[in-house]
Amino acid sequence: MVRAGHVVHEDRPELAVIEQGFGQVGLVAIPGVVDGKVLTQSIGDALAHGDFARVPLLNGITHNEELIFIAGLHLAVSGGTFVPAPEPTPANYTSVIASVLGVSSQRASAIAARYPLSAYPAPVIALSTLVSDANFACTALQVDRWTSRRVRTFGYQFNDDTAPPLFAGLGFPPIATHSSEIQYLFDQPNAPFAEALNPTQAKLADSMRAAWAAFAARGNPSTNLLPWPSVRQHGHMISLIAPRPHIEPDYTADHHCAFWAAG
Repeated sequence: MVRAGHVVHEDRPELAVIEQGFGQVGLVAIPGVVDGKVLTQSIGDALAHGDFARVPLLNGITHNEELIFIAGLHLAVSGGTFVPAPEPTPANYTSVIASVLGVSSQRASAIAARYPLSAYPAPVIALSTLVSDANFACTALQVDRWTSRRVRTFGYQFNDDTAPPLFAGLGFPPIATHSSEIQYLFDQPNAPFAEALNPTQAKLADSMRAAWAAFAARGNPSTNLLPWPSVRQHGHMISLIAPRPHIEPDYTADHHCAFWAAG
């Protein structure tokens, strides 16, 4: 529930740890505050117009970025701010979509038809999937297309749905979500639900750490273990998944990016 500008989780108090870092309704989440001094235009406009430093870019998302917000905090990152995300049900699914995304009821109905509840194990997974596609997956692809015109750009999607839920605990849906990949790059012994990676996960972590180190050293994440073509070369994302990462051939279709672009 939302109370005095923040979220109170009476049924899952451990999620208050997450709330401290993320959860105030109305806070600017992604684009930054355009104040005319530090930021003179939105980040999206700057990237689209080429007004950014000419350095290589490594840009990526997780399988379902919004899940930890929507299922854990009843919030969504939408329109650059945190907005309330009521528990979706078959009865209110379309109205929740309209509220979270700020769209008309007609558009919400079209979205609900594209993401039918029958295709997902639970309504919250359906909602988090569509909001992730609209606000993270397809926008990440657009960023990659903008920046790859001017600098080497490398894209990825972290898809290891077995990743330990360090910030949500046992019982959270087993889907890679916001922050799931960080433990594969950096040790996080102080996370609320810290857990060692298993051998398969550790192998993926080794590949990722080598790629990130290569990118830091020479602006290219490719290694002998993980060849990584740029977006401009190949036009695709890398799927970071065990046992071996590979090209993600259907990223645009999987996330319905043509649908979102048309809306």
